[in-house]
Amino acid sequence: MTILQHSSTITFCGIELRLFGNGSLYLPRHKILVVSDLHLEKGAAQSSAMPLPVYDTDDTLSRLEMACDDLSVKTCVFLGDSFHDAHTAFRLPKRIQLRLSALAEHCSFVWVEGNHDRSIPAFLPGESCAAFAIDGVVFSHEMTIGNKSELDNSQSISGHVFGHYHPKARVRLPAKNVTGRCFIHDEHALIMPAFGAFTGGLNILDPAIQSLLTKPQTLHFCHAGQIYTYPVSTKHFIAG
Repeated sequence: MTILQHSSTITFCGIELRLFGNGSLYLPRHKILVVSDLHLEKGAAQSSAMPLPVYDTDDTLSRLEMACDDLSVKTCVFLGDSFHDAHTAFRLPKRIQLRLSALAEHCSFVWVEGNHDRSIPAFLPGESCAAFAIDGVVFSHEMTIGNKSELDNSQSISGHVFGHYHPKARVRLPAKNVTGRCFIHDEHALIMPAFGAFTGGLNILDPAIQSLLTKPQTLHFCHAGQIYTYPVSTKHFIAG
């Protein structure tokens, strides 16, 4: 099933963005696909301590491959925590290396460093950086940019797109309450959901998220491959 049927198009800081129900973001003008917090090999890393299935990396890459196939992607930007930790990144199974290399034959990779993966193995395709900026919007793992000299200072910064928090929402519906990952943004900051199959989440009403955003806020709720847009208010959402 194509992801093109399930998107929400917004204008953010003057840029057209398409938000998809699979948790990816697309810049049509530049043909850039953005995903955040894949946490590849998390299942494998934690399976030594408890019996866990290790399907997550293959599932995550399958959804990434589908997204790249459905869209005309020239560049894929990974917004940090692409790997569960530095050890799993450098011990990436050969079959996963081959899948990433095959995908990189069709689009260039940009690995933004995260708190879980500050070093990207040299055997992986693409380039790594602290942050990525285009049309005045900074794409980074967290809101704070440590070294702005790595950005293109010829353009003023009007907004930030970042991950790290794995935002999720608990939506109040007439029949039942539904929980799922989501995008949330105000006028100048947009937080992306975790793209990885095996990731937890932080409720959007948590102070850690709310302290980063001003009001009004808009939420794009991802559920069963679909995406639904709501204004953020306690009328629609439940904490916890």
